[in-house]
Amino acid sequence: MRRLLAGLTTAIFLTAGLSFAGTVTSYVTSSGNATNEWIHSWGNGNYTYWNGLTLGNDAAHGYSLYCSGSCSGDETRTYTWLQAALPSLSGNIISAVLYIDVLGYSTDDGSGIYGALYDTLDASSANGNASQELNGDQFVTNLAPTGTGLLGLNVTSFIQSDYSSHYSWAAFEFSPTAQNPYNSDFSFGTAMPQTVAGDAPYLVITTDAGNDPSVPEPAMLSLAGLALLAFGLVSRRRKI
Repeated sequence: MRRLLAGLTTAIFLTAGLSFAGTVTSYVTSSGNATNEWIHSWGNGNYTYWNGLTLGNDAAHGYSLYCSGSCSGDETRTYTWLQAALPSLSGNIISAVLYIDVLGYSTDDGSGIYGALYDTLDASSANGNASQELNGDQFVTNLAPTGTGLLGLNVTSFIQSDYSSHYSWAAFEFSPTAQNPYNSDFSFGTAMPQTVAGDAPYLVITTDAGNDPSVPEPAMLSLAGLALLAFGLVSRRRKI
């Protein structure tokens, strides 16, 4: 019995030294998403303009060029901005993934690339409202889905940088790319709560510190219970 007790005690202390990975999920809200279209029109005077900011909607984004004859059509580039809250964390960030629900995509150039994701390096002014249209100045990845549904985009190093800078929000921009200059389209669900098709984007951050340290892990509770049982058996044996 003493050997059993010693073994259980050792197991408890060894387990206490382990790191239990924990995850935090942060959803993009309706105010955390915005879309705007830049249009170059050749039809009536060759001019450019922004079509108008849209908040909290599911919006296609991409680049399209329609031209006939001496370019009498319009070129449209759509940009989407997202902001996600950065909750309090403990421990070190192991990974961070931005998930988007891809609804559709198409392109005529055959590259398989439908746009690009950029991170805002200096997000100190971000306030959770994507109408700020914060410029994405750090390339993250090209958007090259192979089907509709959830697409995970690795943003680990950018989120680590945001936390190191003590930012409260992460800011992203979805933009056209040089690889898909003609008739490309890409759309995904962009609002929470959902008012349109598709799930809202969300950020999943994983750390090595586990869950709230004030809440015992199930494994720790089990070992502690076994230890108490062992103490009870030893005490009972001595009384007999």
